[in-house]
Amino acid sequence: MPLNTSTGAPTKEEQRRFVAIKEDGCLLCRIDGNGFMPCDIHHTLSGGIRRGHRYTFGACLWHHRGEGKNLWVVIFANDAAKKLGINVSNPVGPSLAKGSKLFHDYYGSDDELIAKQDERLKVAKLTEKFRRTKRNRPYKRSAKIVARRT
Repeated sequence: MPLNTSTGAPTKEEQRRFVAIKEDGCLLCRIDGNGFMPCDIHHTLSGGIRRGHRYTFGACLWHHRGEGKNLWVVIFANDAAKKLGINVSNPVGPSLAKGSKLFHDYYGSDDELIAKQDERLKVAKLTEKFRRTKRNRPYKRSAKIVARRT
């Protein structure tokens, strides 16, 4: 079975996970302190086979495929570093495509990264739930205020 279909089609819950990950951006850029960066969905492997759609985290083109060296970070982080007199040879961490061992030594195991992604998604979900609840909550006047006006 080809790698890109080794896990079958994602369920609706897994598709919602993918959307949430893409809305949150690259987990690894966030860990590096570089803020939001559009991302791919990285499926973790076990023995060269995808573990499933649940075992995923967000990774930008640089962190996932080793492409582009994350241009936003290179342009802005290097300029800011130069102005501060800091020598930055690699403002972003290593790419998974350029070496799994170095990548995992720097960021942690796949399971640790999945746990960090899950935590970010949980916080994002709670924040969105709070916003929806607060926005849709009808304004209720106190019974004492109503009684005073009549």
